[in-house]
Amino acid sequence: MDSLAELRSAAQSWIAQNPASPDSYREVARVYERAFGGEEALSVLRRGQSRAGGGVLAVEAGDVLLRLDRPLEALMEWARALDGPDAQAPGALRRMVRTGGEHPGLAPAVVRELAAEGASEARRRAAIEIALEARLQPEALSLAEEVAGDLPEREREGFLNALLRLAEEKDAGQLALWTLQQLRRETPRGSRARTLDRQIAVTSLVAGDTVRALEARERYARGLPERSPERRRALAEMIRLETATGAPLALLDRFAAFREEFPNAPEADPLAVALSARFRENGDLETAAFVLEGVQGPLSAQERAWLALEADNRESARINLMLAARGLPATEATA
Repeated sequence: MDSLAELRSAAQSWIAQNPASPDSYREVARVYERAFGGEEALSVLRRGQSRAGGGVLAVEAGDVLLRLDRPLEALMEWARALDGPDAQAPGALRRMVRTGGEHPGLAPAVVRELAAEGASEARRRAAIEIALEARLQPEALSLAEEVAGDLPEREREGFLNALLRLAEEKDAGQLALWTLQQLRRETPRGSRARTLDRQIAVTSLVAGDTVRALEARERYARGLPERSPERRRALAEMIRLETATGAPLALLDRFAAFREEFPNAPEADPLAVALSARFRENGDLETAAFVLEGVQGPLSAQERAWLALEADNRESARINLMLAARGLPATEATA
């Protein structure tokens, strides 16, 4: 082209040949941005949008706005594409999540806009992703509850599974826990239910919810075959979790039942020591010693030795320390 005027003329002729095609405006806008700047490119895209309607060209318009350093407008523009052609929606969402993460101060306004009353499912799902990227977990959880409540059962499970992956990816513990609980409610029994219970227990512990973790562990253990290694480990973990805060006498009953079902469980040694320590700290040395009776292992022997020393029974202390020394690592045995 000999001049910018000729470029404009050629561009208008190109559009005039097919004024209803978004591609015409898309290509002209790309050329205009290089030749005349972002504002003129945006003007071309707006003309195309006025002809096509809906979210057409919203991805391109948002890209131009971002390059013009207008990120909030870009985010709102991309939001229009979420209800537009299916081919544009994924690209628009990726841009929104990335830009929302780069500009977290804008995220609350965008999330509110996307989740406004009457918003489509696509817009509310986008709001969840942006909220998570900006670490707005309460907002993400509230939106997830709304979307899940509106979906039919078959679609709901797919949504929850996708949401769980997203929550785990973004390290959103509360949302992951809520999602797992919803999936568990819809899975009454079987191996899938046990897997969910195990996941709930782990996620609850990470979130600091010991009570919920114990409930999930108990459900998980109930579904396992009696005397199986998996059940043994699950029950031992429950007792371990409860040792710090559970009622001592109830724990004593649980531990006795555990030992009856699994008399040679390797977990009995550390569990007995932890439980004995609870009674010893409460001044109940008799029950503390009772917990350790019959338990084999270096840790229990060492604990019996300390209790014997407190009772001034030096011979018993000596014997138990010798037993402990045989099974403890060298660093602990000589401490």
